[in-house]
Amino acid sequence: MRQRIRNYFITGLLVIVPIVITYLTITWLFSFIDGLMEPLWFRYFGRHIPGLGFVTTGLIILIAGFLATNVAGKRILERIEDILLKIPVSRSIYATTKQLMDAFSPTSKASFKQVIMIRHSENDSYSIGFLTKELTVDGMEMVAAYIPTNHVYFGNIVIAKRENVTFTDMTVEEGLKAILTAGTALPERIEKVK
Repeated sequence: MRQRIRNYFITGLLVIVPIVITYLTITWLFSFIDGLMEPLWFRYFGRHIPGLGFVTTGLIILIAGFLATNVAGKRILERIEDILLKIPVSRSIYATTKQLMDAFSPTSKASFKQVIMIRHSENDSYSIGFLTKELTVDGMEMVAAYIPTNHVYFGNIVIAKRENVTFTDMTVEEGLKAILTAGTALPERIEKVK
């Protein structure tokens, strides 16, 4: 009986904790984004209207996306970027953030191209990583890969011989899930691709 109650409790935790964390994350994110524009609308309307700041922030993001995809908007954004890159403190923050966002963008040329496994010859194990570039070093075909450590945002850059790399059929999204779940989301079968 005691074992059964313990099992129910653990199962209940496994069900409830992800729901609670998801709820708290979404409500925090909503409140944070809603709060960005709240002072502006409070000044205009004289009271807080829940969700108005969230909608306004979403519209600003959509407008920025629209501007970034047409010629005139690209020029405006390039000018803003030039200004940000000339200011010493914002230069390092903006450049690093932009590179990080580009790395995870599926439309960027600088993004992760493919999920790969790099063989460690000393113990015949593999690390899962993301192909970032193929290159030649002193006539040898090599690949540059990003190998995440404890979080996707932290990791090591590895340059390995192409012969020590297995190109997989996993999508980048599947690779990210596998790393974020400490390998529990790995597919049952991983196929090599040429």
